[in-house]
Amino acid sequence: MTGRAAIDLSCHGFAAILVVMAVPQGYGQCRYELTTIPGPYCAPFGPSLTRASAINAGGEIVGNTKLCDVGPSQAFFWSAEAGYVLLFPGVTESAANDLTNTGQIVGYFSPWSDGLVSVAYRYDGQKAETLGTLPGGNWSKAVAINEMNCVVGAWGNTSGQPTPFCAFVWQDGTMVDLGSDLGTPTSLARDINDSGQVTGWMGTDLPYTGSGFIWQDGIVTELPPLPGGIQSNGNAINSCGHVAGTSRRVTETGELEASPVLWRDGETIALGLLPGFTRCTATSINDDDQVIGFCWALGSLQRQFIWQAGVMTDLDDLLPSEANAITRTASDINNAGQIAGSVLDTTLGVFVGAMLTPEVGPLGDLDHDCAVGIRDFLALLAAWGLCPVPRDCRADLNGDGVVNGLDLTIMLGNWGSAG
Repeated sequence: MTGRAAIDLSCHGFAAILVVMAVPQGYGQCRYELTTIPGPYCAPFGPSLTRASAINAGGEIVGNTKLCDVGPSQAFFWSAEAGYVLLFPGVTESAANDLTNTGQIVGYFSPWSDGLVSVAYRYDGQKAETLGTLPGGNWSKAVAINEMNCVVGAWGNTSGQPTPFCAFVWQDGTMVDLGSDLGTPTSLARDINDSGQVTGWMGTDLPYTGSGFIWQDGIVTELPPLPGGIQSNGNAINSCGHVAGTSRRVTETGELEASPVLWRDGETIALGLLPGFTRCTATSINDDDQVIGFCWALGSLQRQFIWQAGVMTDLDDLLPSEANAITRTASDINNAGQIAGSVLDTTLGVFVGAMLTPEVGPLGDLDHDCAVGIRDFLALLAAWGLCPVPRDCRADLNGDGVVNGLDLTIMLGNWGSAG
């Protein structure tokens, strides 16, 4: 989701340079420190089922809890300073889906007044502003928000069979239906970046149809599936306009397969699958094109992954051995590489919210693999010169506001070292 710091090395030619140089794909991946976020305690069962939905640049998290594992969800906010805070106690149902770096939170309440089944909101930490719905609708849900407080989501009416739903963009008190631009009877908006680019899905109410899209100022770009695919979905978009999502196809035996995809600069890139799976999807992407997602199979728990520069790794392989946890969801990743989701606490036997923080690599490790090598060198070259403001210039290793030979000297001094 959005609400991330604006580190955009990949927007400045990093990805293109990697393709041209044909860099070998074998390299490491940082391990993670695990911070658990348990929900309210319910005797004698333990913490309530809790899942983190989104994380901002400061490591603040929002998500949803099922109190005592029953009934509708409840929205929460968590930070290292404030701890776990239930956002709307007393409301029958609520969800928190995204937040900005300044703490603006979006989601939905349900039920609501005036005959609405659910209504989207934006919450500033003091009060919640309801976003309403469009004429003919009786529900709306906010899914994502950017740093300009532009909100996207879906709206519709539950009285139809099947239930119609359409993507919307909301800003400054005005909700706009994207259906006329998209040209399909149903659609979903799933993410928006700070340039106002929206990604999601557009199609019909039939299963396994339609395609992902990028919408900006009325212009729609379709995101094609992989060769042989029948459907695509755009799930997350970074500040470079790169989209992570899913491509689906039906095999000769009629089985449905799903593959995680990165749409980048006109390319449709297959991210691969974890061993033993034929169905995986990408859920989030940061500005370094680190992609997270999950794989699933009937009768088994999901397996979460991180993909980076051609390599997919099972997140469970990167957790501390003493964590006594199995990743259950991986919902969002920020530009520091921190991941929000949930884990199964194998000691308590319950699902709790989680933040995965990558170990700190040596100075000069710009690609989060906990070693200094050719990818870091190429990233430094891509950022060469004065550091744009307010961009976080990670390649400025000595902090003097410019990326130059001094930073290169520091990097070369740590060449090959691992954290």
